[in-house]
Amino acid sequence: MSDRCERVIAGARLLAYEMMARQRTIRRQIIDTMPRRSERGDHWCTARSEPGQPRFDGAPMSVPTAVRLPFRFDAAALAADAAALAADAWEPHFNTRQYEGDWSGVPLRIAAGGALALYPDPTSDRFEDNEPLGRCPSVIDALAQLKCPVQTVRFLRLGPGSRIKEHRDHRLSYADGELRLHVPVTTDSDVDFRVGGSTVTMAPGDVWYLDLSQSHSVTNFGVHVRVHLAIDCVVNYWLSAQLAAGSSRQAQ
Repeated sequence: MSDRCERVIAGARLLAYEMMARQRTIRRQIIDTMPRRSERGDHWCTARSEPGQPRFDGAPMSVPTAVRLPFRFDAAALAADAAALAADAWEPHFNTRQYEGDWSGVPLRIAAGGALALYPDPTSDRFEDNEPLGRCPSVIDALAQLKCPVQTVRFLRLGPGSRIKEHRDHRLSYADGELRLHVPVTTDSDVDFRVGGSTVTMAPGDVWYLDLSQSHSVTNFGVHVRVHLAIDCVVNYWLSAQLAAGSSRQAQ
């Protein structure tokens, strides 16, 4: 592909992203005028969560910025899934202004009807499995362990020497009722993942909650690719219990 074609494609991706971002801002302005469920007494539920469930242990729960959950996935099996995907399954990240180097992903579960499959549209309320998920049996097994509503699922790859610039993801935290779990698939000590100014060291197979509404960045100082499985979930009682258990273990 010629340099001109690549520039045209990159420009089209950026334009599509900026259009979606404007639509997202308008939708969020409408949503922000509506009462949140936390204001109606259900601290961790959103309109997309199961109605009528009690708050965890009967009271609002404070969750740290980063929590390792009390269960793990098979990192080697997940890595085999990622390695088996064709090279053209990996899409460059749509927000080209947000990173330097190689940041790409494979959309495994997506927002239904979205213009960009890799974009985890926070305003969508319909999600569906994408074709590559059918070629990832270990990912399917891992998702079956999650007893909470799963929205989008992506493999995200950061190449050697690449950097994701510091940014925030709007209303993506436990307190907002929707959060992202990060599962390192291939990583090493040369990857610097910072959330809220602190480095979070994550081992392959560990399942981490990160408060991505806070400023965060990632730099791969190493010579190997870093691959994470990113899972966007709706908070429910089961997920609250896992976070409580993980928080308690970290406090010991």
